[in-house]
Amino acid sequence: MGTLDQITQMKSQGLPEGQIAQNLRAQGISPKEITEALSQSKIKSAISPAGSQETIPYPGQDQGMNPQQMPQGMNPQQPMPSQMNPQQAPQSMDQQQMQPSIGQQTQPATQSATVVQPQTQEAYPGNYQQEVPTTLDYAQTTQPQDQYYQDYSAPAYSDVGTMNDIAEQIVEEKNTKIHKQITEIIRFKEEATFSLVKMSERLEKIETMFHELQVAILGKIGEYGEDVKNISQEMHATQDTFSKFVNPLTDNISELKKIAETAQKTPKTAPKK
Repeated sequence: MGTLDQITQMKSQGLPEGQIAQNLRAQGISPKEITEALSQSKIKSAISPAGSQETIPYPGQDQGMNPQQMPQGMNPQQPMPSQMNPQQAPQSMDQQQMQPSIGQQTQPATQSATVVQPQTQEAYPGNYQQEVPTTLDYAQTTQPQDQYYQDYSAPAYSDVGTMNDIAEQIVEEKNTKIHKQITEIIRFKEEATFSLVKMSERLEKIETMFHELQVAILGKIGEYGEDVKNISQEMHATQDTFSKFVNPLTDNISELKKIAETAQKTPKTAPKK
């Protein structure tokens, strides 16, 4: 039996830690190992649920309970199924199924184990006989008892699985919230991208309109310049034409003036009859 198992067994008997340490030192176990085993026992007790901290007493052990504390129908000296030989276990099970009250016939505390067992053998001869475990059989079954205790206390660690499930649920809830936030961010990004694309398209349209307007204005300005140039050319042509018309007229006027002056200087003569 390991040190941790011994400590668990002693604690189930109600012994304090000081008495447990003293008993272990008497067995030659080092104080360091005792301290580590006590710490492991405390951790195991803290992790295990309250129901699993109560150990099940095994009949036939040195610290076995009193006959009055045992369930009705159980022999104080009767070995557990794990303590029997493989050939005896089926016989014991058949015997318990056929006679549920066999423990009541062999229960009185005033009788010893050596007296009870012969009565059982006389009441049920043949295949229903049950052998009394000897000291050698008890020594051989000590290890299976420890194994049975370990197997029984193994479900105490089931709360670790429960804690893992709770942790997984918490992580899953956190992941759900984070996933929801990421989804909202992605949706906002898509909406913002769509809005930016629309604004970019509108800006391109506005830029195109400004370009067309600029081209139209420049075209109008060019046409106006051409019109002004044509008007200037027409005015020059009109001036040339007018100058050509005015110069001969001026010459004719000058000649008329000369003729008029000459006529005034000549004397007037009477007309001839």
